[in-house]
Amino acid sequence: MHSVCLPQLIRLSRPWPLRWLDAASDALSRLRQRHQHAIDVAAAVELSEETLRDIGAPDELLREAAARREADYLRAAELRLGFGRGVTDRGAW
Repeated sequence: MHSVCLPQLIRLSRPWPLRWLDAASDALSRLRQRHQHAIDVAAAVELSEETLRDIGAPDELLREAAARREADYLRAAELRLGFGRGVTDRGAW
């Protein structure tokens, strides 16, 4: 039998600059995924509770959508009645 010699040594680890670049790239990718997830959740919360229930959204998302819709309703009611933050902040009294 004859043995095969490799022309170069096989490195068992990569040089540190390449490892650092891989780690930075992975961190950036995770950050991008988290940002996209936040955008997706914000868009889903804009849907009605019925639609979210129909698509099988988690209960937490349903509660968040209901709370946001209630806050929007109360804010609009305050503005309609004229005692929202905007009137008193301007010194109208």
